[in-house]
Amino acid sequence: MWKLFVVMLVLSFTEGVVRAQDEPQVILTGHTGWVNALAWSPDGGRIVSGSADGTARIWEVSTTATLQLLSGHEGSVISVDWRPDGGQIATGSLDDAIRLWNPDSGEMQSVLRGHVGDVWGVAWNNGGSMLASAGEDRSLQLWDGANASPIQAVEAGSAAIYGLAWDNGGLVATAGYDGEVHIWEATTGSPVATLTGGPSEINAIAWSRDGRLLAAVGNSATVAVWDVGSQSLLYGLTAEATAYFSADFSPNGRLLAVGDASGRITLFDMESGAVQRTIAAHSELVAGVAFSPDGSRLASGSYDSMIMVWAVP
Repeated sequence: MWKLFVVMLVLSFTEGVVRAQDEPQVILTGHTGWVNALAWSPDGGRIVSGSADGTARIWEVSTTATLQLLSGHEGSVISVDWRPDGGQIATGSLDDAIRLWNPDSGEMQSVLRGHVGDVWGVAWNNGGSMLASAGEDRSLQLWDGANASPIQAVEAGSAAIYGLAWDNGGLVATAGYDGEVHIWEATTGSPVATLTGGPSEINAIAWSRDGRLLAAVGNSATVAVWDVGSQSLLYGLTAEATAYFSADFSPNGRLLAVGDASGRITLFDMESGAVQRTIAAHSELVAGVAFSPDGSRLASGSYDSMIMVWAVP
């Protein structure tokens, strides 16, 4: 099944939207369909994006050039991640498959099949030794990073899974349209915790690099942020949006960026919970946001088929 998105086509320009200083540093164009997901290379020089045109692209940010066009999926590419050592890219698609790629040559190295339905999330753990995937079939699947072999599959919820994130160790989180964030011990597949009180339908989650905070966004006006150690809801953040579809923490954990249905990006200060900055970025839904490894830039991908890179003050 397709994930149902409610797209707001009219941008709301309020006093909180900063315009003058918020021109993008870089605009990447070339996809002929929605940009569904993106990820930075570990060295911060490249971005991989997945699109509804059935391809993923590797971009050189400094020149805006497409370095590699990754073709092979038979459906929209809806999830991407770059292995922490830089040596491999994972992509997930509406064709139910995961593909692994060499980012330097563009060669497809492996096709991983195990899901029965759309693969909405792919994510490498901190050391790159494991790849997690999740999707429409409500399963969390774990793969060996060295040989791409399956390790185990876990029924991870009562609804389709749209959010997937690792902590900085051996825990992985899943979330979806049952409104719950489930945390799992990756090596055993054992449940560790369930976080509640966030959006009733979750579209995306993000885990801070230090493992302390976990955020969830979805089809509501509230962004939930939990303290993972105490399993308590730390913030219920609100801005000028009715639905959010993407989230990422800055590397130092001080900012949370979220993309909404109207094309805006909101940056929340994690010390106060206040809105630090709002960018009227795209003309359509922001499906992906990602901070660069050094935290100085933020990339966004949208249903307007463009990727933009913003300076982070």
